Amino acid sequence: NHAGAETNTVILNESAARQLGYPEPAGAVDAFILMGGKPFQVVGVLKDYHQESLKKEIRPVVLFYGYKWLYDIGYYAIKLNSADIRASVKSIEEVWKQVYPTAHFEYSFLDEAFDRQYQSDRKFGILFTLLTLLALFIAALGLYGLATYSIQKRTKEIGIRKVNGATAREIVLMLTGEFAKWVGVAFVIACPIAYLVMNRWLQNFAYRTELSWVTFAIAGIAALLIALVTVFYQAYAAATRNPVAALRYE
Repeated sequence: NHAGAETNTVILNESAARQLGYPEPAGAVDAFILMGGKPFQVVGVLKDYHQESLKKEIRPVVLFYGYKWLYDIGYYAIKLNSADIRASVKSIEEVWKQVYPTAHFEYSFLDEAFDRQYQSDRKFGILFTLLTLLALFIAALGLYGLATYSIQKRTKEIGIRKVNGATAREIVLMLTGEFAKWVGVAFVIACPIAYLVMNRWLQNFAYRTELSWVTFAIAGIAALLIALVTVFYQAYAAATRNPVAALRYE
């Protein structure tokens, strides 16, 4: 019968066809393979698809039809289109017990299974984002305090420069430029370290993106802008201060 004929056929994915010696996967169609000592005819080849996490390479897959497993465990994939999921699962369980009265009925939803594969990565992303924001906040506070101290120490110098004709714009550029220089030095030091850490983390994935210089450029520009915004207020206040009061500053 038709069902009996289908039990002697299999479908391969492209990786399985290549592993069987077919450089062009379509060439495996109509070939015979042995599984459990029984011949099966290949009736189709599927394109490779991810049924596991992207941390793993796509493995050879053989799909076959049968009510009895050749191995210790197997799964049925069922597509549900029902508003009452509980009732549908209950119906499937009843059919399962009729076909496999001695086998325990276990089930899971495919979307939840895929979701679990990336839960640790999402949690890591959230934690990393929070720690990054905390580090930026602490760094900004430290930079603000350093800028306040440094500018206060140079109050008389700023007053003298203003008396000699320096504009507020020139003084602001001078003060912020000095801090920008150190941000640039820190960026040069941090880049190779960040590249090594990120590249090592990406090694956990069989399929991964390549690190681009654009990512580091954006990070550097963001760090510079944060530093300039943090320092600007103190620099502007010092640059617009009355030079007479600045010269009297102790």
